Order: sequence, then C-alpha cells, then structure tokens
Amino acid sequence: MQLQYFAQTREQLQHFLGAGGPILWVLLALMFLFWLLVFERCWFVVFSFPRLKKNLVSSWLSRDDRNSWFARKQREASLAQAQHALMRNIGLLKLITVVFPMLGLLGTVSGMMQIFDTMQEQGNTNTQAMAEGISLATLPTMAGMVSALVALFVVAQLAFILSRKHLHLERLLALK
Repeated sequence: MQLQYFAQTREQLQHFLGAGGPILWVLLALMFLFWLLVFERCWFVVFSFPRLKKNLVSSWLSRDDRNSWFARKQREASLAQAQHALMRNIGLLKLITVVFPMLGLLGTVSGMMQIFDTMQEQGNTNTQAMAEGISLATLPTMAGMVSALVALFVVAQLAFILSRKHLHLERLLALK
C-alpha cells in the first residue's frame, strides 16, 4: 500500500517537473542545496556552537584582567570569531533566496518563447502545443515564487535565532 503511494507520488513529481521544463529541475537542485545549508546551520547551532561558546566563555572567565584595553580587544575578537562562525553561509542562503524568483521568471520567458514558436510554426490552431508552452511559462514562476517565500521566512528565522545566540554569548562575556 505505501509502496504504491510512493510510486504514485514519484510519478506525479516527475510529471510536474516535466511539465515545467528544465528550469524546474534547476529550482529543485537549488532548493535541495538551500535546505542542505539550512540543516548545516541548524546542526552547527545544536552541536558545534555550544562547544565554541563553552571554550570562549571559559577562556574569558579564566582571565584575571577583564577591564584593560587588551582584554576588551580580546573580548571583541572572541565575539567576532563567534559571529563569523554563526553567520557562515547566511549570505549564500540570502543569495539563493534572491535567485529563486529570478529562475522562475526565466522559466516564464522560456515558456513564452515556446508559445510564440508554436504560433509561428503552426498558427493558433494547435492548442495542445500552446498549452504545453503555457505550463512551461507558469509552473516555474509559481515554483520560484513559492520557493522564494519559504526561503525568505526560513532565512529570517534562522538569522534571528543566530543573532540571539550571539547576543547571549555577548552577555556571557561581560566586562568586570
């Protein structure tokens, strides 16, 4: 029963990707990369950042002097190191978010070009060929916009969580 469900779902997905043209395959690959980077950041926050935070805090608390100019610069360097580690790949995630709707528009243009080619070759009589061009024009646009909206929300939430982690670390590295 479940095997049949997965086979049917795979078939529907292949039909959807085929109806949308090659741009949908590019969008799918880009969405896979996006989620891979998101999960990498989540993995870092859950497993790697606590160790980094523990090392930075223990190093800071073991200092005798926390008020001198040198101590403040060391604190700033530690916070910059943590900020860099936390925000790694966020710029790439934002870039991918911007690329999603652009790829959708590229799909629209390629679909409209196919419609015009069909009209030039066969006139307005072949509605089936025109319908294929319309699906090539609309499906990538829809997929690109949906991908961009989801990515925009995910990146905003992830950036918020990461900035909160950095703020918490900044408070832990308090000056005397």
